[in-house]
Amino acid sequence: MMFHGHHSTVYRFTEPVALGPHLFRLQPRCGAGQILHRFEIRIDPAPVTQTEMLDAEGNRQHGAWFLGRTEHLAIETQFTVETQRINPFDFVPAPAAMVLPMAVDADHAELLSPCLKRCAESAVEQLAGDFSRAGDGSALGYVQDANLWLHRNLAIKPRASGEPRPPKETLASRTGACRDAAVLLLALCRAVGIPCRFVSGYQDSPPSGARPELHAWVEAWIPGGGWRGFDPTQGLATTDQHIALAASALPKLAAPVSGTFYGDTVAPAPSHRIEIACR
Repeated sequence: MMFHGHHSTVYRFTEPVALGPHLFRLQPRCGAGQILHRFEIRIDPAPVTQTEMLDAEGNRQHGAWFLGRTEHLAIETQFTVETQRINPFDFVPAPAAMVLPMAVDADHAELLSPCLKRCAESAVEQLAGDFSRAGDGSALGYVQDANLWLHRNLAIKPRASGEPRPPKETLASRTGACRDAAVLLLALCRAVGIPCRFVSGYQDSPPSGARPELHAWVEAWIPGGGWRGFDPTQGLATTDQHIALAASALPKLAAPVSGTFYGDTVAPAPSHRIEIACR
């Protein structure tokens, strides 16, 4: 599917502030079923220096440095991106993916170690054990079962700002934003040795009547298939209706905007306007 997108984010401060260095992870990625045809970014106030770079995990990001003081920070992006993966299961799982806990070979285990770090919360470990015993014993089946269970048992309530909640809090309350559900699924995957990372991006089909917003899901590493997306908000494997921006073992390193400011005011919640049209 071909998507044309426009995303505007504005921070307004009650007093003039000095902006520290900022990173913007708002450029759709390119590769593995997603092709970026066009991307533009505009930042106001204009940075004194700006650059595009790759982070340690291969995500594209834009760095910006500022001088002077300002009462606002506005970021506007426009993009054209093509998503091509219609079938999320277009692969043959390797033997390593057919046993739980999943046995990752030594080279990949070292490379993927940040994506295997467990949260060591007893409630999460117990639920992971339940899924393992009830499932078909494969990594792919486990992720699908956990993903669907979260979709059916969590009430998704949008939260405009803030980091994801700890998995045990989301599990106890049975409510959370999409990023909370993603972090819980991430923890459940890692509990049985499945490498998993957090993804930020957009979805083409938000709930009925809702406007497009930033979205979060996970990618699980399945031997034979590589990184495969799963969205607990929808209970489905991701296909051509998800647009990925960034993915990281640490959710905060996939945040669309990261930066600091200096001044006598509290950090404002941003206002977003997102338009995504399919052609």
